[in-house]
Amino acid sequence: MRDLSKSIQQEGATIAPQPTAHENTCELTDSQIKLAQQEAERQRVINKLTQGCKIDLSATEIEPQPLYSLDGIPVFSRGNISVISGKPKSGKTFLMSLLCKEILKSNDEIKILIVDTEQGIVHVKKCVKRVHRLMEWDEDVSNHVLDVYALRKLSTVQRLVVVEELISDLAPDFVFIDGIKDLISSINNETDSSDLCDRLMKWSYDTDCHICSVLHENKTDTSLRGHLGTELQNKSETVISVSKSDDIVKITPKFTRNEEFDGFSFKINADGLPERFVSKTGSKPADKLKLLLETILTANSAGLRYTDLCKQIVTIGKVKEKTAQGKIKKATDDGIIYKCELSGHYFLSSPIDNDDENEDNDTINEE
Repeated sequence: MRDLSKSIQQEGATIAPQPTAHENTCELTDSQIKLAQQEAERQRVINKLTQGCKIDLSATEIEPQPLYSLDGIPVFSRGNISVISGKPKSGKTFLMSLLCKEILKSNDEIKILIVDTEQGIVHVKKCVKRVHRLMEWDEDVSNHVLDVYALRKLSTVQRLVVVEELISDLAPDFVFIDGIKDLISSINNETDSSDLCDRLMKWSYDTDCHICSVLHENKTDTSLRGHLGTELQNKSETVISVSKSDDIVKITPKFTRNEEFDGFSFKINADGLPERFVSKTGSKPADKLKLLLETILTANSAGLRYTDLCKQIVTIGKVKEKTAQGKIKKATDDGIIYKCELSGHYFLSSPIDNDDENEDNDTINEE
């Protein structure tokens, strides 16, 4: 018995007691706690930055609202940026005036901001008066839907800050920056150019506006100048080239994320105002639209409902559904077609079709 007791005591002395699960847990050091906090903060920032960025194919996305279209094809839409390019004195500023008129005429609720970095106040004021004359506004009274700023006297850094504040404070629908190169120190500086393009995209996204920049082309070709031109071209929804021959200014689409639209021309009339110009050998986009609808509705003399007409335009015109809808709206606004309110069908706007509609209405009323 004594030997057994002695053996147990010796065994107990050699076997250390096992720690509990709680006792086995080591306390975190200050550096480990700091690293954990930094990782949590990093994950929070990443989640915030990527919010709304993940593509969900099951979600329904709303197409950006076009602020300016040609023949039913979107050219400038909300949340996007674009570029007007051309050689010096090619008519870029005159085009800007014409676009202001056509954009404002299409929607009386749109507000436009023009920022000019190149010209002095006197010349900028002449440009503003030109828009007022095109819109038939009082030339001596500013209009609340058109804000214009001449920033030539400011430094490069000051211009950039002011443009950002103007877009934020005024909340315009459409922004023209005539002289985008003056918002950075060098158009060939890759870092500055990329940063400026990032800012333009962020401003347009945050305020749901469209920002159109004006930039010169190279002297030897039609490429946009510098690294800034390359960046803008890559990030823009639409890039337009302006060229001048004699007294005719030609507008040509260079790049677009949408369907390519037909270019157009304008000239400066006797009053010093830009107006659309069509050569004798050319055809207006409206003529092409009219021909397309004549082809469709002549073959469907009983008329077509909106959905069926849209499908026909998509098939025959080889365009997207959104573009087809824009073509129907433009054709209706231009009086190329009309909708019979009684039957809901669309018909060509001609004396023959109107008589047919009247006869159809008489028949329906008699029934």
